[in-house]
Amino acid sequence: MGRCVYICDMNVKKFDNGGRTRRQRQLDRLARRFERRQPDVVYGDIEQEGVQGRYDSDEHKILLEEGVGEDVEYHERLQAAQRTAFQRLIDKGNEEANLKIQDPVLRKGFRSLMDLYSGPLPEYSRDTDEYGKIGLKDDSGNLTEAGTAAYMTLNPDEFEAIFKSGLKSLYDAGSDVKQIAAGSSFEDMVGFINQNKNASNNTRGLAKYANYLSKEGSDEQKKVFMDLMETEYGY
Repeated sequence: MGRCVYICDMNVKKFDNGGRTRRQRQLDRLARRFERRQPDVVYGDIEQEGVQGRYDSDEHKILLEEGVGEDVEYHERLQAAQRTAFQRLIDKGNEEANLKIQDPVLRKGFRSLMDLYSGPLPEYSRDTDEYGKIGLKDDSGNLTEAGTAAYMTLNPDEFEAIFKSGLKSLYDAGSDVKQIAAGSSFEDMVGFINQNKNASNNTRGLAKYANYLSKEGSDEQKKVFMDLMETEYGY
């Protein structure tokens, strides 16, 4: 029996008449939804310190700094795909709107990780200034490993965007992450991510989250993380 204990039931090979697995059918649906919900992209200055990209749900457009990495654009496109036109309407002006992770496997894994999380939490989930008040920022004003874990735990939309964008950067750099994870221990996998964290800004975020789990996470959290690493995402 394999290591997967939480979410691998979502990845079982149940074929349809076209020879596609259940996971492949999920990925097909996700891809169609992703394309259907994409907004226009506008390049220019973002008047927010340290921010290279932002999805404006009220205007339904992505704002990007000139010359940003592909991972930043993909991150924002993932967040755009998390909202229907109706959701954008009812959440207009609400920066604390609760958004749903679109990938069903990732959503199930996130719920397990969220339920198992026992670290510090700021009062406001999206205001990173609040993270500094409880020691979750370093001297440079960046989120620490614990701060990144808290941010991703409190914001499911950011969890999906950081996780999948960071993972895609590793695949784009030539690594078959799923295959590497299948033959690795948790600590070996964390080491691999750290060795390749400069693939993109989002990969560095993924590395911070993995390092937090390495130092503070339970065995159950580490198992869920490895399940997600071994999942097929179509990259």
